[in-house]
Amino acid sequence: MNSSSLTFRWGWIAYGSMAIGAVAICSMLLSNSEGVVQVFGRWDVVACAFLAAFPFAVWVVQSFCKFSSWHKLGIAFGGVAVAAAITVFAAAITQLPDQSVITLTVCRSVIAMAVMMAVAFAGTTVMPSPRLPVFAQHGWLRFAMLVALATLVPAAYADAVADGIRIDLERSLETRRFALANRQAEQFAQLNPGGIVHQKSVRKVQQELKNIVAKLQSEARQPLSADASVSVLGQRITVLMHLDRNEDALQLLEPLTRGDRFQPVSLDYKGLCFQRLNQMSQSLESYQAAVAYWESQPASDAKRSGLASAWKGIGFAARRLDQRTLEEQAYRTLVEIDPTAESHLLLAQCYREHQKTRLAAEHSTMAMQLDPTMQSQSESILSSMSMDHFGCLQVPRR
Repeated sequence: MNSSSLTFRWGWIAYGSMAIGAVAICSMLLSNSEGVVQVFGRWDVVACAFLAAFPFAVWVVQSFCKFSSWHKLGIAFGGVAVAAAITVFAAAITQLPDQSVITLTVCRSVIAMAVMMAVAFAGTTVMPSPRLPVFAQHGWLRFAMLVALATLVPAAYADAVADGIRIDLERSLETRRFALANRQAEQFAQLNPGGIVHQKSVRKVQQELKNIVAKLQSEARQPLSADASVSVLGQRITVLMHLDRNEDALQLLEPLTRGDRFQPVSLDYKGLCFQRLNQMSQSLESYQAAVAYWESQPASDAKRSGLASAWKGIGFAARRLDQRTLEEQAYRTLVEIDPTAESHLLLAQCYREHQKTRLAAEHSTMAMQLDPTMQSQSESILSSMSMDHFGCLQVPRR
């Protein structure tokens, strides 16, 4: 390896490290108490925008390589000032629900370019600038390619992230995880202020969530007596779970899972808390304890609903733990106990992931017949399997 190639490699490593440091510092400076990054929403959007703008910054620096160190430092400080000004402007317009996503996209790209140019110019005062590949050093192709990289790639990534956050936000609202939903709404609003969530503007949803979370936090701060009744404990546990304070909820749940104050539903709540903490082994144990309890009870509606809930939790935990046999057993049992459209759809999804396409198609069709509103989900399963050349001959045509 000759010295020029070694210098090229170490130059990019050094400048790349500086760029990553800039991403980390800017993400921290722009983050609020909820961990939401102003203008960018999340730190990975910052990283994508900054790193995509870095080659453009290197090209600009190479055009001014003959400047003195003092001039380069002045340009670097100017880049920081421009980035700060654009950030303040962009943060202000994110509060406007009718603001164009294109305007925010341009602002993010300009901020990223300004910061990366500041990093590159500051770096050239102590080390040579890394050289771009030969194909990126000539004429219009160079400029077009680097500008496209600095704008289009971050724009596409931010759009994909925003769509994913919207889906997660809707799921959090459905499961009543209000604190998590509040943070997701803020992230989504930073990326798309005019976004729609459940047929409401994201800003309206965000304001409603702030009020709900404030009320829940006020309730959670109320003192709880040592001899509080089961109903009072249950209400506090529910509040804590809405706020995603699952460790605190588990502490209150513990005395309700055994002894004189035992409540069967506490086992399900305990399994759900562990599930949200991503402690799947403990979640599985809690749901299995719920199954063991309900199976020892005489037949009743409460037993049926209790077993259905527990087996559903076992299926989810088994999937995350990659215990396929147990997962299939759980969802088959769920269908036997509670043969609803949702149960059939869960079993269909399980079979699809395990490449058992004929069984997946059967249960997906059953789900659609039982509940026509699930037609889109059922057809999505059937469509995905029909595009799989391993399973296409086993998918029934309608």
